[in-house]
Amino acid sequence: MASAPQTSDPALKSAPPREFLNNTVVPQLASALVEVNNKGSRRVVSDLGEILMKQ
Repeated sequence: MASAPQTSDPALKSAPPREFLNNTVVPQLASALVEVNNKGSRRVVSDLGEILMKQ
């Protein structure tokens, strides 16, 4: 976590946790979930992790 890039956007820094997650995490997670679903894999969690690591 410490090596993760930090935001420089002052609006996000002061945003409540839910708003911060909705603006930063949810879009990437949603697109990765769609990709895993379209792939039709049996290794859903592994494939999701691989896709998220690429982003």
